[in-house]
Amino acid sequence: MVNVAEVVFIQYIRLYTREPTGIKYPEELAYSVHMSIGDGKTMEPLNKNYGILFPEASITSENTISPRMIKNPVITKKGDIYYVIAHDTKDEGVVHYWTTYDFVNYTKPIVVGCDEVKDLLSTAKDTIEITDEEGSLIRAVWMPRTRKVKSIRFKFPLVEGFADPQVFSWNGKWYFIATNDVNHNIGLYVREADTVDDLFTDKHRLSVILDKNEELDFIQSFWAPEFHVIGGRLYILFAVSGKQWRVRCHYMRLKEGGDIMNPADWETPVRMLDRPGITLDMTHFAANGADYVVWSERYHIGSPLDSGSMLYIAKINPNEPSELLSEPVLLSRPLYGWENQSGTINNEGPYPLILGDRIYLAYSGGSAGSYSYVVGYLMADINADLLNPASWEKTPTPVLSAFTTEKEEGPGHCSFFTENGEIYVAYHAERPGEPGRRNTAIRKVVLNEFGFPLLNVVEIEEM
Repeated sequence: MVNVAEVVFIQYIRLYTREPTGIKYPEELAYSVHMSIGDGKTMEPLNKNYGILFPEASITSENTISPRMIKNPVITKKGDIYYVIAHDTKDEGVVHYWTTYDFVNYTKPIVVGCDEVKDLLSTAKDTIEITDEEGSLIRAVWMPRTRKVKSIRFKFPLVEGFADPQVFSWNGKWYFIATNDVNHNIGLYVREADTVDDLFTDKHRLSVILDKNEELDFIQSFWAPEFHVIGGRLYILFAVSGKQWRVRCHYMRLKEGGDIMNPADWETPVRMLDRPGITLDMTHFAANGADYVVWSERYHIGSPLDSGSMLYIAKINPNEPSELLSEPVLLSRPLYGWENQSGTINNEGPYPLILGDRIYLAYSGGSAGSYSYVVGYLMADINADLLNPASWEKTPTPVLSAFTTEKEEGPGHCSFFTENGEIYVAYHAERPGEPGRRNTAIRKVVLNEFGFPLLNVVEIEEM
């Protein structure tokens, strides 16, 4: 008789790449490591058949990004460590490899010559056995999740023609601010209401608190406005360009005792940074008695020397936010295929979510007006040196994409708010067949078993 306690149930993980399918799934996505799980015959794709591991692009001597892709991914095990290895598509003598203990957490990709890992390659195959316990964890993390609700509270599109949205609470009122695509990105439009839901009905109050201004040379690209409390005062961080297009970060401070909805109650805007490229999408957070700003920066846009947009961080004086207390530090460049595809080289729209001692800095990659737009996280321990790039870890694959939303394409540029103890994410997305038409969406953030904030849980109405 077999002792049931001694039986180890076996499942399998299989690695593969996909065939590119144009803008819906270009080669930068298709030529990455995909995974499926099953009994060896019937296999189910993980992560909605979206790539899980992407090679890092290389940086050229001219500070541009040279994308890399992989083919023929294989896997082997040495001791307790799994090795995922894949050949470079352009250099046959080079492989990229990752290690993992659990198929949930992975090291950053490492590039080596084939000879350096020939012993591992000699035992590697495209399929490997795993235990049932491992399989249960993998399914819990990488399989789609749904949440049954009596009715969907925020139905998409929530507001048409508004991108980069933020919902914000201040002195007992709720406010909504966003990039106004309807008005060609001109002006800062704010809605005020007594409840979050009323922001999106005719019960809200509307005001244009900053309009086109020839004297200030605020002419175009009023982008990504965000409310933030810094040093006890209320600010709006935003980007704007003059007549000659060059977008740069600014702040505008509310006067003491002022009314958010009264343009006269806002002080004259101040430019935040004096940097050689364009700057945009600035956000703020405080940690351990220090204040930080994170923003997107880009050089030589539209030229052969285009650096791509990058995320920088700096410490600031909370009493005078334009005063940097540290040198700007480069946090992230779009080195993965999901950040750099179809000619878009993008890291932008950072926004912090602090949960306990972890900070999840959500940001967007891919094209802001296209199917490929996605959200990833940069993650750090709140007690770490946040000006040290090594303190931050990037998710290997997006946490929100068109593959994980229902009838929404290009979801990205998100922000977070908390209401009655529940966390929500606001972002913009497009309806299928309407590329470039960005609309506001809101969904609930669900924490998984490990406290990780999931943005891709789909709500289904109970029948």
